[in-house]
Amino acid sequence: MDNDLKQTLALAGAAQAGFLIYQLAHHGLAAHDKLAPLVQSLFVVKPRDVEEVYGETGKLRLGLQLMVELIEDGTASQANAEAIRYVLNLFHLQSRLHGNSAMLEQLRRGIDTIAQQYPEAQRLEDSCLRELSKLYQDTISQLGRRIQVRGDMRFLQNELVADKVRVTLLAGIRSAWLWQQVGGRRWHLLFRRKRLLIAARKLLSRPRL
Repeated sequence: MDNDLKQTLALAGAAQAGFLIYQLAHHGLAAHDKLAPLVQSLFVVKPRDVEEVYGETGKLRLGLQLMVELIEDGTASQANAEAIRYVLNLFHLQSRLHGNSAMLEQLRRGIDTIAQQYPEAQRLEDSCLRELSKLYQDTISQLGRRIQVRGDMRFLQNELVADKVRVTLLAGIRSAWLWQQVGGRRWHLLFRRKRLLIAARKLLSRPRL
């Protein structure tokens, strides 16, 4: 997989996280098959390639489709506009995390502990999501600038929904980290839009398994 495809897949992970945060905040729901690859990505710490982080390309179709819509259209619906805001904030938090070696180690230890408690088939259970949410609160929430999640307070005040939002934020930061690892830079979002679009279309054209 060439660098454009790697970067696009990582960016699609962040985009999918951003859109799911919007759905959780406004509707209290996130499709299991869209959330699962993001949660699982948190536990893939030494991947052989980018695809291994998410399981397979097809699991990020939502994120890839969102990228295509945003690049092609130029205008954004409320949902897409909020998703973009979350993605930009995820990149900001990732950059702050990058220089915090103590917090990175705390995250690594926390993920390792949770991985030992919950095998892969159980990582979307409420109790596992609660542990990941607490890890987010103990780490990322302490970085200073918190992401302001807007939505329906009936859902945002629900503990399980709030846990899912925090876990999705954590997974989005993981995708932002991966984006940087494979050479992605913030300026690429402005000056390499055509290349990102071509790569996203190419990934979407792959046959579904």
